[in-house]
Amino acid sequence: MKEFKDKLKEELQSEVPFSADVKKRLMQIPPKRQQTNWKVQTIAASACILLTFLIITQFPQLSKQAFSSEVEPLSIITTDSSNVIDPEYAFLLGDQWMLRGLPMIVEENAQLNYGDYVAYYSTNGIVVSTVLGLSGDKVHMDQGQILVNDKILHVHGLGEKITNDNEDNPLQNPYFFHNISKVIDDFINKEVMTKKGEFVIYDNQSGHTITTITDAQIIGKVIGVQNFKPTFSLSTDEKKLYDAFKESLDIELFRGVSPLSIAKIYIVAEMELDYEIYNALFTTVEDPSTKQIRKYNEKAQKVREAYFTKEIQQLISAYVFAGLENGTFREINDTLGEISYISPINGSETSFNMRKNKKGIWQPAFSRALY
Repeated sequence: MKEFKDKLKEELQSEVPFSADVKKRLMQIPPKRQQTNWKVQTIAASACILLTFLIITQFPQLSKQAFSSEVEPLSIITTDSSNVIDPEYAFLLGDQWMLRGLPMIVEENAQLNYGDYVAYYSTNGIVVSTVLGLSGDKVHMDQGQILVNDKILHVHGLGEKITNDNEDNPLQNPYFFHNISKVIDDFINKEVMTKKGEFVIYDNQSGHTITTITDAQIIGKVIGVQNFKPTFSLSTDEKKLYDAFKESLDIELFRGVSPLSIAKIYIVAEMELDYEIYNALFTTVEDPSTKQIRKYNEKAQKVREAYFTKEIQQLISAYVFAGLENGTFREINDTLGEISYISPINGSETSFNMRKNKKGIWQPAFSRALY
């Protein structure tokens, strides 16, 4: 492994195409004219000229041409293919931004077009981003607006400049979910001219901008994400509890119920997009930490309702909470506990908190961050 890492480091620094060996091991696996009085004609012509002048001065943006690109959404693919990657990070502009944390399926040697997602090698490992320019293009970013050969690119919600009025709105700013800091990242306006074998992609290492990659870096076009099914389901008793709580929202129903069963019911409510149960089951303990999480949940719910289908939510929950059924609960003190489990997918260990309320009932005190 040390030998492989040294070889990878050497090739990343040398700016030459990656060897087949490195590529293979980095992969886990396209009419009769009518007579007209000349006075009227002159007046009409003058009026037209004046009207044209007013339109140009009042609406200068109409002079910019625009074009759109049709993009197929990513599919959820069940596969044992070797063309599965687990990118270090993925800049997926568009409505499927939430799939960025999942293993992805690539098609090698596929033709790339505007808006496609491309996987490529970088000095930070495998990265996925959005194609915004092809070979021979002049691409300009101006406050998030992308101009390709002086035409506005409309794809994945792009097209308008991002202003102070909409930069903090996740439903209007297509770059919102790709901020790398807790505050809104700045736009680094830039223009690039691509050479043969180069593509322009979206990038955000220190601000929203564009950059180029070469054919030698490209792994392939991302065509989907790997499918995962939940590793657990509710037992008969847990399902009865779920249905009864949905009917009454009475937290007393969970008196004496194990924290692990309560956590499973909480996650199933998330999978089912049943926000009423999800929010009602969240801890009623009030402290700075739980207040912050509750406030975040309120903001995140609007995003979920706008972007998440049940299929996508179940896929993400199945991946994140795989192995929960085999988790262990540890009581840290009289009011704080922790559930830990190991994912059978990637072997990672995950922990989250449970809080005991004044009535002695354990409740979830965690939420999976969306952005």
